[in-house]
Amino acid sequence: MKKITVDNYADAVSKLVPVAKSDTGQSYRCAQVLLSAYNGGEFFLSIPELSGLDADLYDAAIMVIRGRSELRIEPHILIQNGKQIFYNLYDRWPNLRLENIGKVNCPVCRGRGKIYDDHDDEVEATPCNYCKKTGRVCRCKG
Repeated sequence: MKKITVDNYADAVSKLVPVAKSDTGQSYRCAQVLLSAYNGGEFFLSIPELSGLDADLYDAAIMVIRGRSELRIEPHILIQNGKQIFYNLYDRWPNLRLENIGKVNCPVCRGRGKIYDDHDDEVEATPCNYCKKTGRVCRCKG
């Protein structure tokens, strides 16, 4: 196996970040890889989910996994504004946190953590008390 370089790893992180920040079918998978490389103790990575990535994103995902493992460098260090980017990903993908695995979207706020008066996201919202503003509840409660 060819040895990975810091540049290979940084390029892979840079390739996955814009996808993880977007709202495509592959965003969730890219976010899984990045966030689990960032903080594997708090974020979930499903290996079978990787098979749903396009070939170029799959290669980048494997490179991120290898880079984190072999070089022992956290991914956010490799990109400009990495700390803020990963904080934003952290907030964008709460369902990937281990504490939320097995939970479902709140039936009251439909996973938003807020209740909108007119079913319009532009209208003032009130926090959902049912899920305590998390948007997720235990399957037994939902």
